Amino acid sequence: MSHQPRVLILDDDPSHLKLYSWILERHGFTPVPVLVGTKPPTFEDHPDVDLVVLDYTYRTGVKATEVAEQVRKRWAEIQIIVLSDMMWMPDDIKGTANSFVRKGEPEQLIAKVAELTGFAANAAGV
Repeated sequence: MSHQPRVLILDDDPSHLKLYSWILERHGFTPVPVLVGTKPPTFEDHPDVDLVVLDYTYRTGVKATEVAEQVRKRWAEIQIIVLSDMMWMPDDIKGTANSFVRKGEPEQLIAKVAELTGFAANAAGV
């Protein structure tokens, strides 16, 4: 991949979007943050992205599986990484997501994003 990969970040917390955007940008990725409200976002008019990072728990009442389904409607073959406080990927999203990273492990997130995009992340510290 010759360009900086565009990574769609989906979360219901603006501070998390800002933090994950900063982490990704610092390592050479182009973050595309989307705030998830009370309905799953649709992406019909959204520009192409290379990868999706999807929060699992939404306090707005939206389910991660609903958000993932909307992502799949727009980008059927895109890689989806689920972020969660859980120790493993939740069963209900296993069929839709490709990978899992625990929250609070930015090095693991960057490694997984780099692996799935084929992009050599910058070595800048987190």
